[in-house]
Amino acid sequence: MEQSPKLALPYVMPQQAQKHVTVNEGLRRLDALVQLTVISRTQNSQPQTPLEGDGYLLTADATGADWAGQPAQTLCVFQDGFWAFFAPIRGWRAFVQDEDALCVFDGSAWSVVSANGASSAGDQVAQFGVNTSADTVNRLAVKSDAALFSHDDVTPGSGDMRLVLNRQSQTHTAGFLFQTDFEGHVEFGVLGNADFSAKVSPDGLTFIEAMRIDVTTAMTSLYQLQVGNGTNLARIDFDTDADNPFWGIGQGGDETFFIQRLSGGFGTGGKVLIYDENGSLGLWGLPSTKGKISTRSNNNLDGVENILYLEQTAQSVTDGVVQFHNNVDNATPILRCTTNSRTVFMVPASGSLLCGAPVRAFGAPRAELPAPASAGTGAIAFAEDIGASGALVVSDGLAWRRVSDESVV
Repeated sequence: MEQSPKLALPYVMPQQAQKHVTVNEGLRRLDALVQLTVISRTQNSQPQTPLEGDGYLLTADATGADWAGQPAQTLCVFQDGFWAFFAPIRGWRAFVQDEDALCVFDGSAWSVVSANGASSAGDQVAQFGVNTSADTVNRLAVKSDAALFSHDDVTPGSGDMRLVLNRQSQTHTAGFLFQTDFEGHVEFGVLGNADFSAKVSPDGLTFIEAMRIDVTTAMTSLYQLQVGNGTNLARIDFDTDADNPFWGIGQGGDETFFIQRLSGGFGTGGKVLIYDENGSLGLWGLPSTKGKISTRSNNNLDGVENILYLEQTAQSVTDGVVQFHNNVDNATPILRCTTNSRTVFMVPASGSLLCGAPVRAFGAPRAELPAPASAGTGAIAFAEDIGASGALVVSDGLAWRRVSDESVV
């Protein structure tokens, strides 16, 4: 009996008797194969009371009076009280009810159909695209205004929602890249090392590290920090220049206030508070109409470098002593205090103290003066209850004596 090449439907031959038998046989095959649906492709045992039209894809170890011995992957359908068996052809598709999945026969096995029409084993999908095409690099691609990942409240799950990015080693990258018109500008994650970091790029090619958190110490490093905006802007700069690292706070330009650690260079503008690599702390500022603290330049308006300089220098003073000095010449005063253009007191290069106004000594009744020994030899005070107007007294280390006649008070 001749039949069709794909579904093996029997043809009605010329002058054939009982043509209805042939036609009905073809209809049975069409009913089984068109819009093919089966109950399972994993059930091993032949059901005892199948319903008319029930279909299965047989396993290699199928059991039962009719199923046993049939080739694996065979389609069997219960029709007219008997099991009918069909050898599948490559490309046949069947919906498997217990998996809620569409499968395709690839010539040797039935596999789940993926989004791109290819088959894969089990529940694996080679690539998947939502409203766009996936490829071998972007195996999951989504084109949408938003994407939602929620905790499992149906099964239910733990209530947590965690995205896991797993990389091969610390030299590789696991991060999030933000693009504009497919040009990357911001990336954060673990980017080629063990630490968490964030990088930015103006062109999508060169990335600058803006922040890093050390994975061992949890120490956070920032390149620059800015607070506020407009005229209220405050900025902290962290310069990574190995020759002149500094920390700067301010608005930039001449108004910048730097806190700077020197290593061969200096602040070029504004008011600068500098801690240098030798342990010294200095304050420098450009000249202004309201007064000048000092300047770092050797050729400034008054020819003085480091008018105010606080340092601890082991060679010249005891450790921990604060000194005010000028290190350019021997003529300019080391320390000067003025008011209304008058010098109140001054320490010249010679080291002697010059006062431009009356000096007032500590005053108290004799009973309230400090102990001579604690005041120290040479200490001067004013005893308010000696005579009608009081008297100056000096300590010899053991007693207070009048300056006028050296008598013990």
